[in-house]
Formats: sequence, C-alpha cells, structure tokens
Amino acid sequence: MKDIAQIYLGCDVRKAVIAVPAYFTDSQRQATIDAGTIAGLKVLKIINEPTAAAIAYGEDTIAPYESNILIYDFGGGTFDVAVLKMKKGNYEVMSVEGNSQLGGGDIDTRVGKFLLDKFREKTGLDVSNDIKARAKIMKAAEQTKINLSVSALDKVQIERLSQGQDFICPTSRCKFELLCADIFEETMQCVDRAITNAGMTTNEIHEVVIVGGSSWIPKLRKMLEEKFPNKEIKWTINPAEAVAYGAAVQAAMLNNDRSVQDIQLTDVTPLSLGVDIIGDKMSTIIKRNSQIPVECTSNYTTTSDYQKVITFEVYEGESAVASRNNLLGKFTVEGIELALAGVPSVDVTFSLDKNGILSATGVDRKTGGRGQVNITVNKGRLKKEAIERMIVEMQNMEKVKVQSRA
Repeated sequence: MKDIAQIYLGCDVRKAVIAVPAYFTDSQRQATIDAGTIAGLKVLKIINEPTAAAIAYGEDTIAPYESNILIYDFGGGTFDVAVLKMKKGNYEVMSVEGNSQLGGGDIDTRVGKFLLDKFREKTGLDVSNDIKARAKIMKAAEQTKINLSVSALDKVQIERLSQGQDFICPTSRCKFELLCADIFEETMQCVDRAITNAGMTTNEIHEVVIVGGSSWIPKLRKMLEEKFPNKEIKWTINPAEAVAYGAAVQAAMLNNDRSVQDIQLTDVTPLSLGVDIIGDKMSTIIKRNSQIPVECTSNYTTTSDYQKVITFEVYEGESAVASRNNLLGKFTVEGIELALAGVPSVDVTFSLDKNGILSATGVDRKTGGRGQVNITVNKGRLKKEAIERMIVEMQNMEKVKVQSRA
C-alpha cells in the first residue's frame, strides 16, 4: 500500500493515519502502530473505521443544524456501528458497537457451505477437505453474493470441480437471504445496542450512512429502511472507499492541508478497561464509550498484612468476571506503605491516548511515593527489539527494490 501511494503521489510517504475496526482491542491497535513503524511510517493517528466514514460523509454534507448520524459499517472481516452528533465540522462519537469477528467473509462461508452441500447431494462427492475444490467453491460463493446484490437470480457454474464432475447450481436472492438471515439480524441487534448506549431512540437518528463492501446487499438496506422509516439510507460516496477517504481527510488535517475543512473530532473507547480484584471480579476504571483521550483513577488497598507490592492484571471487556475479558497485561506497584491489610491506599490511574492506547500509573496516597509500574507485554505484542529488527529487514528489502529497478 505504501508503494502504491508513493507511485500515485510521486513522492516518499513517511506518515499515515490508519483506520481500524472500532472493536479492535488495545493489543490490536498497538500491533497496527507497530506494523506501520516496521513499514517505515510514522503513524499520526489510529482512527476508528466508522468515525472515518463519518468524516468522509461530512465532507460532502455540511449540516447547519445538529444531526444524529448512525454509521453502519459492514466490511469483509468486521462489523461496526457508531452513533455520532455532527454539526458544522464537529464530530462527537456517542457510542460504538460491533463484532470484530463478523464480516462479509462469514456470508461467503455460509453460501460456500450451501454450495458444498448441493454438490454432495448431486454427485455424492464430499469435497469439503479438498483444498483446490473448496477454494473454487469459496470463490464462487463470494461471486454469488455479489451477483445477488444486483440480480434476483444467479447460477453457479464450475467446470470439473472434482473427479471430472461439473457443478451447476441455480440460486436466488430469496434463498441467499434465508441462508444469511441470522447474520443480518445480528447486525441489527448491534444497531439497537449502539442507539441505546448513546441514550437515544431510533426516532432521534436523523440520518443513516452505510459503508463497507457488504452493505451493498439489498436485504440489509431494506432492514435498515424498516428500522428507520422515513429516513434516507445514504451512501453518497462509494461504501467500499468511505473509510479510506475519511482517514485521508484526517491525515490532510493533521498535515495542516488547507484544502480540507477543519473538524473537531471526539471519539470513544469501545470497551471498558479495568483490573481484577478479589474473587476474579472486574473493577472498571474506564467505562466503555468514554470519550478519548481520557484519564480515570480508582483506589485500591492490600489484602495481606505488611504487603510490599500489589500486582494487577489489566483487562478490557464487559464481563463482571475479570478472567472472561481480554487480558492486556500486568502492572506492579512497589514501595507501598507497610501496614495491616486494608490500610494502604493506592491510586491507580489509567490513561487512554488519542489512539486508544493504554498506560497506567500507581501512587501511594500516604507516602506520596510513586510505586514502580511495569506493564508486562502480553502475548501477541511485539517487543521493542523485534520491532527494531523488522524495521532493519524492511529497510534492506527497500534497498533491494531500488537496486532491482536500477
């Protein structure tokens, strides 16, 4: 992508704004920044995809009055909903909802299973474990999804799918909608939760903007029209390009480009952040849908007499049971007051920056001493040494590219 941008612009690209699914975890956001760094990019900002889509929409629509906008973002691998208040370049995200494991790929899988079953019914051959045949089926499933978004009928035709057997299977939009009904309904439930979490009703939503390749599916538009009667379902820009367009606008703003209108953007954190306490309970420090950047503090004490340190496990998620949430890592507060259990008073402060990246500190109230706080890198995160090594490898690859072009 960096190479494509450099060829198009005719210059080096060294900075980037990267859009990610709203429900990306802290670790996933940090990994995205690491990936940009390895590619030789300074990541100016991580922006949530539905927020980027709202910016793209706002570039075309400058409302003089305050509007409540719902962004319905159904991409290939994730699904997000965001509710925003927008007025004259001011964007305030009120809530986000979604599923980072739900996307157009799930629809392809559902259609693919249907086609596999049909082929087995017609020929008696089970090709579910045949890598080549399955790849052909999945390619046909994706194309069927696309075709049925513009036509009521379609016919799958694959020559010599397995053991010389051709596969021909007529299908319809009606059948497609039945196959995927539960997936479509799950997205509508996310819409309902997002509106409720924003403290609104469907009647208070003024406009609905759909983005993401999967939003081309007619049934989804129909379901949204039924949920929001008398409201126009808008896609004034290409749904597949809206997120990238919005991220580009944000990048232009951060680069002080006067060709774009100045906007004020307030985003939120999609998941609650907290620590575990006695009984595997989740003690929330930053609540979900809190505006970012944000800083919150909670107070904790010891459970044993003359305890020297307190170690906390940091989680993100909505379960009251800490271990059922996503473990981010650990931090240890040292140098606390030596006293009976329950006497020491330690303030733990969580800070989320503009990219949704977490940092933590701990302070003993009585001594005023700042206990040592170490965030232990959790699995899935790259260590500094690994990032530096990969940067060198990437730079070497760039040199090879330049030499090969010479």
